Amino acid sequence: MHCGDGGRRSRHRFCQRHGGGQQPIANTQRRRPCDFARRPVSRCAARCARCSGALGFAGEPRRSVRPQGCRARHPKNTKLIWAETPSNPQLKINDLAALAEMAHSIGALCACDNTWATPLLQQPLALGCDVVWHSTTKYFGGHSDVLGGMVVVKKENGELAERLRQIQWLGGGVPSPFDCWLLQRSIPTMPLRVRAQTENAMQVAQWLEDHRA
Repeated sequence: MHCGDGGRRSRHRFCQRHGGGQQPIANTQRRRPCDFARRPVSRCAARCARCSGALGFAGEPRRSVRPQGCRARHPKNTKLIWAETPSNPQLKINDLAALAEMAHSIGALCACDNTWATPLLQQPLALGCDVVWHSTTKYFGGHSDVLGGMVVVKKENGELAERLRQIQWLGGGVPSPFDCWLLQRSIPTMPLRVRAQTENAMQVAQWLEDHRA
């Protein structure tokens, strides 16, 4: 697990390592975020597409991640499939297990932004994903007083974890001691906060569903 000083910076750190940053894995590799991913991800993919010749990789958005027919739409040089579920702000849902299976069948990694679901409601690593992002600014922090991001990889991906750690050290994307303390303070109450927010959201949704407007 790697904690950084911002969610966007954590995503950038992984993308920098996994193509175009220090050691491009292959010429014109492809990263495919869903087109309902958060705007910074989509903008990053669009910028990469404009300068793919210089960076050595390209990104293409995909709206559908249904298992049937998806493999044919992802060329063999795809190295990373990125999903955000539930997405922000449209709350679109992806089938992470099917997406991870598809990614592995073409030799790609599967990454998931799990910020909105939190580990309490969804565990992407258990569903087959290789990399998980969290904006610790949101539910982990919980009090609007800390900016941070987190990248989590599986234990068996030790080589990838070490490369991410090196980029974190070299790039200076390290949270301050006070930010770490704030997160440590907030994590024990995270289950209580997420449960209360989930219950409140359900009550609002049910009220809106029954409202005649």
